[in-house]
Amino acid sequence: MTEPCDTRFCSLFARSQGEQPIGNAPQTQQFLVVEVPTPWPRNFLEAPTLPQGLGVLLRRAYEVKIDFVLVGVVPDEEYSQPGLTRVMWFRRPAAVFARFERREWQLPTPRVAALCEALLFGGGLDDFELYRSSFSGRDLLVCTHGTVDVCCANFGYPVYRELRERYGGPELRLWHCTHFGGHRFAPTLLDLPTGHYWGFIGSDDLDNLVFRNRPVFAGKLRGWSGLDCFWQMADGYLLEREGWGWLDCPRESCVIRVEGGEGVMGLEWGAYTPIQHPDPPERAWVQHTCHPPDGGKGVYEVLIERAGVLQTVGQSGGEARTVNQYRVREVREASNYSKHSAFALQRSTGDDSL
Repeated sequence: MTEPCDTRFCSLFARSQGEQPIGNAPQTQQFLVVEVPTPWPRNFLEAPTLPQGLGVLLRRAYEVKIDFVLVGVVPDEEYSQPGLTRVMWFRRPAAVFARFERREWQLPTPRVAALCEALLFGGGLDDFELYRSSFSGRDLLVCTHGTVDVCCANFGYPVYRELRERYGGPELRLWHCTHFGGHRFAPTLLDLPTGHYWGFIGSDDLDNLVFRNRPVFAGKLRGWSGLDCFWQMADGYLLEREGWGWLDCPRESCVIRVEGGEGVMGLEWGAYTPIQHPDPPERAWVQHTCHPPDGGKGVYEVLIERAGVLQTVGQSGGEARTVNQYRVREVREASNYSKHSAFALQRSTGDDSL
């Protein structure tokens, strides 16, 4: 007789099943980060501490499908100022990029909704120039939103506390924040301005996460929000192979071909679709191009294949469900790349001998 699954803590269950976080980061055009004191209900837009008018504005932005990730952070006595609210905006550049463009303001709380309206709907930013902040460093945000999932508080808050006590300085700020998805990978963390999501972060990972002084840890990266699901898998594999310097390289990616399921050339998959889809692609061929800061261009052809299924839970205490797992099977450097390269053509004929 099969023992019932213990799903009381979704992240412990995901770890026990060997679920890989890679490919689970939401791709986005922009991040909007706002200081909002606790308490935070499950629905952050219903928080009684939201600046006046902000909840209505953000609902309107969601209704018209503006592409952004909203994160609330707890004001910090070292970083924050009484009577002022910090707003951080990270926007995807128009060109190939490695980091999101940052702007930041500290302004009177009653004006926050007006600033966010200008950021999300356009226009009027000159009116807020007086409140601009000069910070240009790095922000690490740890989800501790326990009213969304118990794992975020139980596992996320101790990681935040240790980060806050041991690290930080003029170029690094540490925050605990609202839900940004993926609590089954808690403790989960967002690294800005690069836009990388990390999961299953533990105390032993913190030095490397902050200082990037050891090999990139495998199995902890959820993905880079500058790319979609299969592209994140290719990018994460190359980050692990090439080292932390990979983060300094502007990168772009495209799917050459998708095989199996509903996959066809040119099909756009949502960030979670291949992982959760009941009729998933079996293979994807990805062209991944990096542009090192010292010039030149590196082009990689990456074969990603489905490696089976496993059980996971999306919410602590929820029912187990099946998700697809993928792995990078092969990487080739292609100096003279075309969409009809030998690699792509050989794979398209079904030759599995490589």
